[in-house]
Amino acid sequence: MLEFKVAVASCCSIKLRPRDDQPAWKQIRDARPDLLLLLGDNVYMHHSFEGENLWDHTTLEQRYREQFDVTDFEGLLQETAHMAIWDDHDFGVNDAKGAECSAQDVQRTTERFRRWMHRAINLQGAAKIPGTIFGSETISGVRFIALDVRTLRTSPGLGATVLGSAQRDRLLAELAEHHDKPIVIASGSCLSRGDSDERLLAYAEFREVLLPAMEAHGRVVFLGGDIHFNAYVEHNGAHEVITSGVAQKVGEPAFETNNWAMLTFKPGRLQVNWHGSRAKEFDRATPQADSTAQHRALSIDTTTWKRALP
Repeated sequence: MLEFKVAVASCCSIKLRPRDDQPAWKQIRDARPDLLLLLGDNVYMHHSFEGENLWDHTTLEQRYREQFDVTDFEGLLQETAHMAIWDDHDFGVNDAKGAECSAQDVQRTTERFRRWMHRAINLQGAAKIPGTIFGSETISGVRFIALDVRTLRTSPGLGATVLGSAQRDRLLAELAEHHDKPIVIASGSCLSRGDSDERLLAYAEFREVLLPAMEAHGRVVFLGGDIHFNAYVEHNGAHEVITSGVAQKVGEPAFETNNWAMLTFKPGRLQVNWHGSRAKEFDRATPQADSTAQHRALSIDTTTWKRALP
């Protein structure tokens, strides 16, 4: 495999970080990735607890319009092949579970997402799984899978689901069919981080079926966003890479995050570089990582798929 660069970003608030205050997009653009993965919360319907459970389609449309007026964001999407998925805030209300939302709201937000993100690889042509934004593609010898973790999601509990049966079965089939390839799975939600009912391992389908299948495959990188910091979690044969907060403000007093990650596939090695200003869990999760808060690095030996020195 020749060198292949994949930029990853999520959680972008045009209200909190206006068009002239989103420097990460220029950083990514200047890095010239071969592929861009947008992990959701690409815009926000709501930005505070006030009104966060009320669907506001007018505001969401305005947020898309404003975000696409950010020169380097729009330029990056024009210049770079990309896959785009959503999470709760560009799907709808905070922590939205699509199966529990009105069908009319879900239809309107789906049409809006497809209209604004129509250039994304996973949205090209007919839906690969009807009623979702799921997509998969092999690029430069790597299988990329974009999950829809909102449309069919229910609250955790007995018989609960995130993906629905068709998408779950398709993911299992992808893992089996592409047993000889590295697989990168893109998700708005993290496997093991986030609120207790938002992390995917709160659901039996991930905890008992899907994560074991990823671990058995042995060459899976699972990408998550949502939580407004960068982190890494090593599972038994699968690597969870989290990057979130490409243009956000967090904390009290609030400070700006410009978080994103670059995955660089090279012969025999996958290099992961995190960029930005919030790396909450690195000191614990990756003791061999670079020691600065602005830039963290992790290397994976792709002959063994174990962590290696950067």
